[in-house]
Amino acid sequence: MSYSFFIFFLFFVELVFLFFLSKSLTSSLASLFYKFTKSKGATVNLLAILFLPGTIIHELSHLLMASLLLVPVGDIEVFPQIEGDEVKLGSVKVGQTDILRRSLIGVAPILVGLTILFCVLALTQNTFWDSSLIIKGALFYLVFQITNNMFSSSKDMEGVILFFGSLVFLLTLLIVVSYLLGFTQQLQVLGWILNPQIVNLFLKADTYLVLPILIDLAVISVYKIFT
Repeated sequence: MSYSFFIFFLFFVELVFLFFLSKSLTSSLASLFYKFTKSKGATVNLLAILFLPGTIIHELSHLLMASLLLVPVGDIEVFPQIEGDEVKLGSVKVGQTDILRRSLIGVAPILVGLTILFCVLALTQNTFWDSSLIIKGALFYLVFQITNNMFSSSKDMEGVILFFGSLVFLLTLLIVVSYLLGFTQQLQVLGWILNPQIVNLFLKADTYLVLPILIDLAVISVYKIFT
């Protein structure tokens, strides 16, 4: 059981690490591109080409969740914009709403990104090593795009933190109360979570997440060296 919880814990640690790296990655790439091209337009175009698939998934996730929650939406932008020292890869205008729906809209890219990631891992876990080099490269590129684009802006992350914080609190409270009241059957859900197939899927996700982490660290290191 301790091994299984370590696999889950490592997964969430890697996600948190990627959150901070992804913010630094876009700024570092923008600075590197501008250093070599000396053109803000060329820099924006290069960033758009590199991150466009992930940006589209990210902004469509916001748009889809807002539409499902009946929150009005405005224009959607999928091309990068350089605002001072920050780089905004995309945006979608969302109308004013309550804190719950705002939190769900903010967390949508993470939910959609993780859903795509685990679906891909589940479909390829038995065939990945037998696939061609092109398929392997496409899979790693997809993982890179998802993991570096599923995190929201600082404003949206406030809702994300509130959402996941409330979820963890409620689940912990439910487990503690069920245990104290003797409702042991309700705790059997942990047996499903600790299922070997689920644990193996998270183990594979842990392994795949190492690649975008290494790529992000390499790019940021190159940026530090040049500057």
